[in-house]
Amino acid sequence: MVQGQHAAAGAAFGGEEVKLQHRAIVAAAGRAAVARAGNGSSGYHSEKHRERLDGRVATRHGPMRTPALLLVPLLALLTLFGLPPPARAAEPGCGPFTVSLYDFGRLFYRDAQGQGQGVDKDLVDALAQRSGCKLSTIVDSRARIWDQLARGTLEITTSGVATPERERMAEFWPYFRSRNRAVVRAAQAQQWASLADFLADRPRRVAVVKGFRHGQSIDAFLDQVRAEHRVDEVASFEAAYRVLIAGRVDLIFGHPFNMPGLEAGMAAPVALLDWAPQDEVQGCLVVSTSRVGVADRQRLQAALKSLLRDGSVDTILARHIRPELLTASRLADAR
Repeated sequence: MVQGQHAAAGAAFGGEEVKLQHRAIVAAAGRAAVARAGNGSSGYHSEKHRERLDGRVATRHGPMRTPALLLVPLLALLTLFGLPPPARAAEPGCGPFTVSLYDFGRLFYRDAQGQGQGVDKDLVDALAQRSGCKLSTIVDSRARIWDQLARGTLEITTSGVATPERERMAEFWPYFRSRNRAVVRAAQAQQWASLADFLADRPRRVAVVKGFRHGQSIDAFLDQVRAEHRVDEVASFEAAYRVLIAGRVDLIFGHPFNMPGLEAGMAAPVALLDWAPQDEVQGCLVVSTSRVGVADRQRLQAALKSLLRDGSVDTILARHIRPELLTASRLADAR
């Protein structure tokens, strides 16, 4: 019992001795460095000189702080005596940033309990974990999202298609690819064989989601039918699908992986027609250059590249997209 008390006392004394030794080393290193900085000058001149060197040396006007000049001898002495170096400051935080999602088939949808699901929701969760950045999600219409990015009131969105105009306000980092198909009611599938056929059928109308871009050929086609006042703009892809099924329009454009979930709740079947095989598009994470600083953009981009390299994005795609469509959705150079 007594021996145990002596041992505990000895350990405590030893710990205090190490602390005192640590403080003595720091003080000695400080005095040595300050003496060298003074270079034999008078006390007044030495004090002013030290202030000019770093602005962090203790004077009669402020507390003692450790200037960069003292670090080299300090670290050398700590190493010599086997003591740990001073702790480094924590890495600066990243965020918080708002990520705006939008309803778009398997990319983002709500389950039976009303909870958000989909490729984009899972990607944002994985990106936050991998990067350490604070990311919070909201859901909005596509048109409002692009307007907020243009006005500099939103940091990030998902599944964006780059255009020269958009690239002036944000960076675009791809994480999947796809190609829009012409979606028509099955009974009309044989009525048109191309975009040109539909364009020539003057009474026919098209519904598009406001703010969507589809690829060069399809967007050029839409410019032509829009000039003829044959385009109806809607707020979401689901709304476009509904007006097609209702017979109010004859054509919409959509990605194959967005069809199955909608068809389950719709009575009328549709046909998907590949009228623009050259119009492959890349779905990108869109990061505002005015709202997100360079260092944080680099950190987020590095995290996304890491998720692509290690197959995490593939796993997310496979969770929501049918196997027969999965290969066509992966980026060719993701690794």
